[in-house]
Amino acid sequence: MNKNCIITGATDGIGKQTAIDLARLGYRIGLVGRDLQKGELVLNEIENATNNQSLKYFRADLSNIKSIERLSDEIKEEYDSVDILINNAGVSDPQRFKDLTEESWNYVLETNLNGAFRMAKAVTDLFIEDKKGGSIINIASILGIRVGLNLTS
Repeated sequence: MNKNCIITGATDGIGKQTAIDLARLGYRIGLVGRDLQKGELVLNEIENATNNQSLKYFRADLSNIKSIERLSDEIKEEYDSVDILINNAGVSDPQRFKDLTEESWNYVLETNLNGAFRMAKAVTDLFIEDKKGGSIINIASILGIRVGLNLTS
């Protein structure tokens, strides 16, 4: 398969499993995460589990616009085009609301909301530049539809 897929939050949980499943189907996968060491371990794990060598790890902090701009340039350099973006990255601060700081609140919003928005815009620019369409899949937490005790984000 000659499809390129970028997955944010690809070093754990849903993102990691999605990368494994798509790698088994032959997709070229760009895994995105904040931790270089963890990213390289997951990349090797997925390569060994799937026999897919078409994987690349990109280090980026989605709470930082400059990091996303750099990531977009790296993606453009690595792939001839992007077919799919899976916006999966998300953070939380599991404390009681009254104990939540403004700084923590802003970090969650910058990563979960603005990071997904900025990634979608960056990949849309690549779709337009390549004169083709693609898919953007946004994954949200279960907390988007139900309440969690003492969880504010």
